[in-house]
Amino acid sequence: MAMTKEEQKAASDRIMAKLGPLTKGELEIYERSIRKPEVYKVPKEKRVCGYCGAKFEDLPGKPALEQFSDHQARHNPSPAEWTEAYNRIRKSKESAKDRS
Repeated sequence: MAMTKEEQKAASDRIMAKLGPLTKGELEIYERSIRKPEVYKVPKEKRVCGYCGAKFEDLPGKPALEQFSDHQARHNPSPAEWTEAYNRIRKSKESAKDRS
């Protein structure tokens, strides 16, 4: 059953009251995730990383978009981090089953 907008807001407020305000990093991630396409600045000569501010310009044989794409991959979680997250999720699901 889907929640109404009011129910979603109330649930969000309860969660935020328990957790407290977002950290600076969490707020940046949130703002990037809700940004509308019309707000994006279209890159001209330079591309800038939204995480660390690194700048990329077109070079002979290596366009800025390709450099930017390669750089963005560095910000992705490592396989070890994905494994750790998966293991934590699995353990929490198992402990929830044991409690019920």
